[in-house]
Amino acid sequence: MANQSGKKILANNQKILKYLNIVLPSIHIYYILVRFIFQWKSWTIGTIFAYLLTGGLSTWIVYQFNLYGNPECDRNGVPKGGQFIDLSDPGVISYTFDILYIIWFTLVLSTFTSYAWYLLLSVPAYAFYKAYTMKDKLPLGGQRQVPFDDAPAGAQQQQQQRVRGGNAAEPQPDSKRQQKLKKRQEKGHYKYAKA
Repeated sequence: MANQSGKKILANNQKILKYLNIVLPSIHIYYILVRFIFQWKSWTIGTIFAYLLTGGLSTWIVYQFNLYGNPECDRNGVPKGGQFIDLSDPGVISYTFDILYIIWFTLVLSTFTSYAWYLLLSVPAYAFYKAYTMKDKLPLGGQRQVPFDDAPAGAQQQQQQRVRGGNAAEPQPDSKRQQKLKKRQEKGHYKYAKA
């Protein structure tokens, strides 16, 4: 029973890919038929360009999922040649699925109105929003925290009060570990320091 988790992931990937490989051509056939049969006069250079761009992008995404999510297997059903992606993973894979679903929704909605193409602007808008909210968590983004030693005396006391959560009137006793660290700092000798 070797590689059972790989077989489960592969079975789940094949189920997802079967769904994607049915929905992708269905949406494109629907879009082309509706535009050709019912809305022939609505074809413009802009709609053709938008369809080619979004259709090509969605087809490329599904192709990549097929390429990396469904590797070749041996007779026992064990994937050959190492790693493959799990299509149910969170993170970049789920964001890619979100982009794919937004493209498909836009294609279907654009058969009713040409303003639906503006819905695609939600993808970079969301990316900018996520980047802006994460700027404080990035190493070079956000405001610099002032350490205790560099802070002015008043700011140092306020920071220590916030850390301790108490008032300035009632100083809280240090823990044994903090007392030990203070003694070691005052002593100035460290085990790893070279003399």
